[in-house]
Amino acid sequence: MRYPHGAQASQVRRVTRGITSLGFATVRTTVGATATVQKRRERLGLERIQIDRQQLARWKRQKRTGDALLDRAQALVEQGRALAKEAKRRGRGR
Repeated sequence: MRYPHGAQASQVRRVTRGITSLGFATVRTTVGATATVQKRRERLGLERIQIDRQQLARWKRQKRTGDALLDRAQALVEQGRALAKEAKRRGRGR
Protein backbone atom coordinates (compact mmCIF):
# COMPACT_ATOMS: atom_id res chain seq x y z
CA MET A 1 0.00 0.00 0.00
CA ARG A 2 1.43 3.34 -1.01
CA TYR A 3 0.89 6.33 1.21
CA PRO A 4 -0.10 9.67 -0.32
CA HIS A 5 2.16 12.74 -0.36
CA GLY A 6 1.45 16.46 -0.14
CA ALA A 7 -2.12 17.62 0.40
CA GLN A 8 -3.47 14.08 0.43
CA ALA A 9 -0.95 13.11 3.09
CA SER A 10 -1.97 15.97 5.37
CA GLN A 11 -5.61 14.98 4.96
CA VAL A 12 -4.76 11.37 5.86
CA ARG A 13 -2.82 12.58 8.90
CA ARG A 14 -5.74 14.76 10.06
CA VAL A 15 -8.22 11.90 9.70
CA THR A 16 -5.87 9.44 11.39
CA ARG A 17 -5.21 11.90 14.21
CA GLY A 18 -8.95 12.39 14.72
CA ILE A 19 -9.62 8.65 14.78
CA THR A 20 -6.74 7.61 17.02
CA SER A 21 -6.42 10.69 19.26
CA LEU A 22 -2.65 10.61 18.75
CA GLY A 23 -0.62 13.78 18.40
CA PHE A 24 0.20 15.19 14.98
CA ALA A 25 3.93 14.45 15.30
CA THR A 26 3.23 10.83 16.24
CA VAL A 27 0.87 10.32 13.31
CA ARG A 28 3.29 12.00 10.88
CA THR A 29 6.20 9.85 12.12
CA THR A 30 4.20 6.63 12.02
CA VAL A 31 2.77 7.20 8.54
CA GLY A 32 6.10 8.44 7.19
CA ALA A 33 8.08 5.60 8.76
CA THR A 34 5.75 2.97 7.34
CA ALA A 35 6.04 4.42 3.85
CA THR A 36 9.83 4.70 4.17
CA VAL A 37 10.22 1.12 5.32
CA GLN A 38 8.04 -0.14 2.47
CA LYS A 39 10.01 1.83 -0.13
CA ARG A 40 13.30 0.57 1.30
CA ARG A 41 12.13 -3.04 1.22
CA GLU A 42 11.00 -2.65 -2.38
CA ARG A 43 14.27 -0.97 -3.40
CA LEU A 44 16.47 -3.63 -1.76
CA GLY A 45 14.22 -6.51 -2.80
CA LEU A 46 13.70 -7.64 0.78
CA GLU A 47 10.83 -9.82 1.86
CA ARG A 48 9.78 -11.52 5.07
CA ILE A 49 11.39 -14.81 5.95
CA GLN A 50 8.83 -17.58 5.64
CA ILE A 51 9.30 -20.31 8.23
CA ASP A 52 7.51 -23.59 7.70
CA ARG A 53 4.99 -24.09 10.52
CA GLN A 54 5.86 -27.77 10.83
CA GLN A 55 9.54 -26.90 11.18
CA LEU A 56 8.71 -24.29 13.81
CA ALA A 57 6.58 -26.80 15.75
CA ARG A 58 9.45 -29.30 15.62
CA TRP A 59 11.92 -26.71 16.97
CA LYS A 60 9.57 -25.85 19.83
CA ARG A 61 9.05 -29.52 20.65
CA GLN A 62 12.82 -30.11 20.69
CA LYS A 63 13.32 -27.11 22.97
CA ARG A 64 10.70 -28.37 25.43
CA THR A 65 12.36 -31.80 25.45
CA GLY A 66 15.77 -30.24 26.06
CA ASP A 67 14.42 -28.04 28.85
CA ALA A 68 12.83 -31.06 30.55
CA LEU A 69 16.01 -33.13 30.24
CA LEU A 70 17.65 -31.52 33.28
CA ASP A 71 14.65 -32.29 35.49
CA ARG A 72 14.56 -35.89 34.25
CA ALA A 73 18.29 -36.32 34.88
CA GLN A 74 17.97 -34.92 38.40
CA ALA A 75 15.07 -37.28 39.13
CA LEU A 76 17.20 -40.26 37.98
CA VAL A 77 20.06 -39.18 40.24
CA GLU A 78 17.71 -38.93 43.22
CA GLN A 79 16.22 -42.32 42.38
CA GLY A 80 19.73 -43.81 42.24
CA ARG A 81 20.62 -42.31 45.62
CA ALA A 82 17.44 -43.71 47.12
CA LEU A 83 18.22 -47.18 45.74
CA ALA A 84 21.78 -47.04 47.07
CA LYS A 85 20.51 -45.97 50.48
CA GLU A 86 17.96 -48.83 50.50
CA ALA A 87 20.66 -51.34 49.47
CA LYS A 88 22.92 -50.22 52.34
CA ARG A 89 20.06 -50.44 54.80
CA ARG A 90 19.20 -53.97 53.69
CA GLY A 91 22.84 -55.03 53.78
CA ARG A 92 23.11 -54.16 57.46
CA GLY A 93 20.13 -56.21 58.51
CA ARG A 94 21.69 -59.59 57.70
